[in-house]
Amino acid sequence: MRIIIDGYNLLRHIQGLNRLACKDLKGAREQLLKRLESYRRAKGHSFEVVFDAWRGDSLRQQEERFGGIKVIYSPSGQKADEVIKEIARTYGNGIVVVTSDHEVADFASAHGSPVITAGEFEKKLMEFSHAKDDAVSAESHPSKTKGPSRMLKKKERRSRTALRNL
Repeated sequence: MRIIIDGYNLLRHIQGLNRLACKDLKGAREQLLKRLESYRRAKGHSFEVVFDAWRGDSLRQQEERFGGIKVIYSPSGQKADEVIKEIARTYGNGIVVVTSDHEVADFASAHGSPVITAGEFEKKLMEFSHAKDDAVSAESHPSKTKGPSRMLKKKERRSRTALRNL
């Protein structure tokens, strides 16, 4: 599964990293990437993390590798949101987008990409971290249904399927 992550959006949702980012943004980015790399190795997903660098001096998009993760910095004058939208426009349902930015989520969803909120993805990371630390895998919680079953909207079904596959 190819996962595109809105880097600073996810970083702000992870407790501890959001506080660290106030003091040491580079250190917080590295901690996030370490957690993602550990998760990537265990699950085998492909990750691309997009960070804002629009205030930087580079007119071109910058890319680097952190372990097996592709890290993308937006070019000067362009936000990470625009880079993520371009990826969603190009690959559509071939990617999963992790963001809590409504504009980006709506755009990606309109182009066929399942969207997972940063909060939902953080829960997956935490479950993985606790399972790894405790050497016990996290149990899935059965869904509680009330009344007759109902068909979810296609957008919601894609997002839930992508979340289960993480």
